[in-house]
Amino acid sequence: MTTTTIDHQGLLNRAWQLRATLVRLRRSIHQLPELGFEEELTRACAREVLVSNGWDVVADSAPTGLVAALGPDPHVLLRASIDALPIQDPKAVDYRSTVPGVAHACGHDAQVAVLVGTREEGKDVAQALRRRGIPCTTAGTTSVMDSERARQRTSNPAA
Repeated sequence: MTTTTIDHQGLLNRAWQLRATLVRLRRSIHQLPELGFEEELTRACAREVLVSNGWDVVADSAPTGLVAALGPDPHVLLRASIDALPIQDPKAVDYRSTVPGVAHACGHDAQVAVLVGTREEGKDVAQALRRRGIPCTTAGTTSVMDSERARQRTSNPAA
């Protein structure tokens, strides 16, 4: 059995360096929440960030979702929900929702930021998991699958 060593302190240090970037991303998504099946701006923002960081979009047909891959199959699949709730944002902060009656009170804005942060600094962890075929949990749900299966699930969520 192969043992994989992960530099946990180095990973934590790099994650801390990303903090300001991820907080800005989360807050920008928080300010413009969109209800379920209406998340076009949120999807576009996530797509732009992923593509600019080396991801390949492998399924882009759903109006409010996408599947992006990094590197060869098999992939560790990281999923983030992006919808907001139909409630007023009660916070008195500068990044409060600017959409009346819609707010990210569910943490989905944070899920997107965690997903981006995982991409940025989780490469070593993902490679170790990929070598061992072990799924992990991060934002949302996670599993190991190849790009073709991911494409099929995007076009047929019941698959």
